[in-house]
Amino acid sequence: MDEIESCHLTVYVESNNMPQVVFADESRLLQVFTNLLRNAAKFTPAGGKIHIRSRWEEGKCTVEVIDTGEGIDAEFLPRIFSAFEQRESPYTRRRGLGLGLAICKTIVGLHEGTITASSKGKGEGTTFVVTLPAAELELSTPDLESPPAPVVPPARVPRRILLVEDHADTAKMMSRILKHDGHTVQWAADMAAGLRLAGSDEFDLLLCDLGLPDGTGWEFMHALRACGSTLPGIVLSGYGQDQDLQRSRDAGFQAHLTKPVNLQTLRDAIGSTPAFHGKSSDHGHAAGNSVA
Repeated sequence: MDEIESCHLTVYVESNNMPQVVFADESRLLQVFTNLLRNAAKFTPAGGKIHIRSRWEEGKCTVEVIDTGEGIDAEFLPRIFSAFEQRESPYTRRRGLGLGLAICKTIVGLHEGTITASSKGKGEGTTFVVTLPAAELELSTPDLESPPAPVVPPARVPRRILLVEDHADTAKMMSRILKHDGHTVQWAADMAAGLRLAGSDEFDLLLCDLGLPDGTGWEFMHALRACGSTLPGIVLSGYGQDQDLQRSRDAGFQAHLTKPVNLQTLRDAIGSTPAFHGKSSDHGHAAGNSVA
């Protein structure tokens, strides 16, 4: 990476030589580790070191990115993965940490993994640890006379999904995962676009963020219900207090998932949401078709 070369940093890579395979979106995991390495380079002075260590144990693949850089203040460390806090923090604004770590946490969470950060304080370096479920490998000699049975994924009912999410990277990542599961996905970045799509196409399920540029997910659901739609919905949001879950239920959502969302939890929520049949009431002349 250019950042590492330009800062004259030394990189060490250590592995326990065990096969380490995960079922994942390769481009998105590359985005995670690229971001971690760039941050390590950004916060490590010239002549410093970055240590990348991976290991497999107890069905999990763990990768650590350790630097000898500035470290992180204890008071800021608990908020390092929060997009809102990072955007407002003078520390991150000065050095451009931005939303990268919040995106990393979302990507890792969707892969059913975890990401943590630790530091002993300013000047003591930082350690990021990413843990992902490892794929089980058959290491025995295969029987060449009888080919292995194909792996059949669990059956899933394909849904026509309306995804209302204002963050483009998160929306693209989720769309790719949902489409991989056999669903059809249309994306809207705000309430207005979502209502236009809801009025011009038929859907089986709504996946909706709460914090939208022109309103909230609750307001979006209220607008659908005011038009006569009974489209079932699932909230995907960073808001997860008891009162948030209650407001989601009151608005008409069937489930409320807190980001970062575990992939299997999302699949279970989609699978347990009743299939939507028929059409709702018309949205008026401007909207065109009913929601389905």
